[in-house]
This record gives sequence, structure tokens and C-alpha cells, in this order.
Amino acid sequence: MKLFKRRPKPPKSPSPWQSSHLMKRDFWLIPSFYILPYIVVLLIQVTILAINPSILQSKDNSFTVNALNLTIDTLTLLFVLFIFYLIHIRHGLAKVMWQRFKLVPRYFWLLIVTYIVVMLLDAGYDTLTDYLPKSLQFDETQNQEEVDQLFKVGWLTPITFINVAIITPFVEELLFRHLIIHELGKKITYPVAAVLSVIIFTGIHVTGATSPFEIGSYIFMAAGLVYVYMKSGRNLAVSITLHFMFNAVASLVSIFS
Repeated sequence: MKLFKRRPKPPKSPSPWQSSHLMKRDFWLIPSFYILPYIVVLLIQVTILAINPSILQSKDNSFTVNALNLTIDTLTLLFVLFIFYLIHIRHGLAKVMWQRFKLVPRYFWLLIVTYIVVMLLDAGYDTLTDYLPKSLQFDETQNQEEVDQLFKVGWLTPITFINVAIITPFVEELLFRHLIIHELGKKITYPVAAVLSVIIFTGIHVTGATSPFEIGSYIFMAAGLVYVYMKSGRNLAVSITLHFMFNAVASLVSIFS
């Protein structure tokens, strides 16, 4: 006869990655994304003033401007990723991401077909815009022109490629797919969140547009990213991979054109 009964183990709390509760802490990424650039600019200015103040006076030097813009953008994106890591430092983030990326090969054809469809839609749309009035036509979207500008400085090209093709997809997928669909979708339903993700992603990328019709390319891209994300069971690694494909090819075209 047992004198002492073993207490039953308390049930394990669900993983935050499968929890039905809204992860409010993750939404700190949004203010971080917009506030960090100002902090980074301040840090860079202080550093430059301490080392070589004359650099800040070279505002007409396109090389200096491009280098500073790239540095600010890259550091901001890295800080956002670091903040997300700190938020989930106890949740096995690295292990979860590795597990998600190991599943990407099974979606190979989904990625390839989606990429081709988006490119065909974009090409068809570009052809149709040629029939618009001259005042509404555009050669490249304003966002793409800003990216092309960064590739004009030869020795910065590797850093620019890493920024555009690798770091940016991680950050943007965290913001537009993880936060809006995976988290906000718990409250407003996933289909509604998916549509919202397309709208916000597109809107953010055309804020400096010179033509309202620049919206088309980003709608196709956003729809493709949302589609593979939802089709893969909301696997962020899959949408990151497709985003990498979009940005990497566009970057290579900019480099060799």
C-alpha cells in the first residue's frame, strides 16, 4: 500500500506557436520597425561625428547617401529580427524555424508554379499599362527605383543583395504574414486577415508611387505570398522562401541590367 500518492504532472501549456491566444508582445515589432530608423540615424551620426565629421557634409555625394541609406536600412531590419528573437528567446525560436524550413522542399512545385503565375500576371499587367495615358504610365515602380539606386554603388552590391533578398523577406513576412494573418487572424478570422495582409503589404510598398497603377505589381506579389502561406498551413518559412525568390531575381536583374 502506497502511503504517498504521486501528484499528477500539470498539463503543459500550449506552445506559443500553436496557441489560440493573441501574442500581443509580437506587435511590438510594428512600432520598432518605424522608430528604430531614427535611433539608428542618431547612432550613425554620433559615430561619424566622433570619427570623421566631414562625411556628413557630403550630402551631394551619391555614394555617401546610398551607403548611409543602406546602413540605416540594414541595421533597422537586423534590430527588428533581434527584437523578435528576444521576445521568443524561451520559445525555441531557432529550432522552430529550422523545423519549418525543413518542410519547404515538399512545397517545391507550389513555390515554382506560384512564382511563374505571379510573373506572368505582372508581365501582362505591365503590357496593359502601356496603353494608359502618358501621365499615368511608369517604367519602374518607385519602390523598385529606390532599390535599383542602392545597386549603383559597386562594392555595396553584396550587402545590398543580402539586405534585399534575405533580410527583407524575413522581416516583411514577420510583419505582414505572421502578425497580420497568424496572430490577428485569431481575432478577425484567417480569411479576413489574409485579405488585410494583401491590402497593407501593397499599400506600404506604394506610398511613394508616382502613378496609382503601380499598385498592380504588389497586389500580385502579396497575393502570391499569402496564397503559399495559407496553402502550406501558415508555414512562414514557405512564404519567406517565395519572397526570397521574388527579391533575389529582381536584385539580379538590377545588378546585370
